[in-house]
Amino acid sequence: MLKIFFISLLAIGSAQELAAREWRGLVPMRSTRSDVERVLGKPNDPRRGVTRSYDLHDGRSIYFSDYGEAYIVFAKMQAVMGQRHCIDSVAPDTVLLIQVSPTVEQSVDDYIRDRKRFRTFDPSEPRGIGYLGYVDEEEGFVIQTFRGKVTELVYLPAKGDQEPCAGYYFNPEEFVSILVHPPMNLKFDEYEDLAFSDEMARLDNFALQLQSQPRARGFVIVYAGKKALVAEAETRATRAKSYLVKIRGVDPARVVAIDGGYRESFLVQLFIGDQDVEPPTPMPTLDASQVEIIRNTHRQKKPR
Repeated sequence: MLKIFFISLLAIGSAQELAAREWRGLVPMRSTRSDVERVLGKPNDPRRGVTRSYDLHDGRSIYFSDYGEAYIVFAKMQAVMGQRHCIDSVAPDTVLLIQVSPTVEQSVDDYIRDRKRFRTFDPSEPRGIGYLGYVDEEEGFVIQTFRGKVTELVYLPAKGDQEPCAGYYFNPEEFVSILVHPPMNLKFDEYEDLAFSDEMARLDNFALQLQSQPRARGFVIVYAGKKALVAEAETRATRAKSYLVKIRGVDPARVVAIDGGYRESFLVQLFIGDQDVEPPTPMPTLDASQVEIIRNTHRQKKPR
């Protein structure tokens, strides 16, 4: 039953050619969270052949199966990850994007018959190592391949439906860009003290990069600020690793959590490096003697 279910999700073949912007009848900017749950079930309530599913909060859900992973982004009341311009123009829980990572081997020819409709590009850094991307901007469909095999499918709204969130869809190539086997540790992202619901969105992008690079390791360095809770940096680094491992399914051996010490303000840095590269060296700017340790765990949070 599971096999039949997910093959029907991913092996859409010629039907995909007719309606590339649809996945399982779900259409970005036209479908809603209730439509997703009607088709796939509610997150955290696995059914209809899906082995695992999660509500990642604040506009994201993820569905896992032995045959792949579907990551769905919804509009929300408070902006996150480039959605700020969508707040007033799109109803909350509107589907913005569907990203499918199939583990069933498929050829790009299963999805593209008329190549004139698609613009090709190299989504990888460094270039020329076997990755190729295809984008049909009219239909809102982006494909990432490696040596002719499909590695990512991204469903966006058709071009005529993108206007309310035009900035979010401005560069469709970015949705399948990939940093491959960096010879040294390269900074992937950096952010200050976010609410965990917003931090998860940043970690989701980090997880996608790690999962697409079998030889890569991820490093999470956290610096506490000059007013810090006891063991705050270590706790936050561990929490980020736990999310990547337990929720996003990254091998725990491929994620290193690092207490970076102290800086003027709280900071998280995400690095990606080859498995043979030494972890990045933390660069604190304050000594522990310069830091006020707050032992009240109910420290008032700043508005977000």
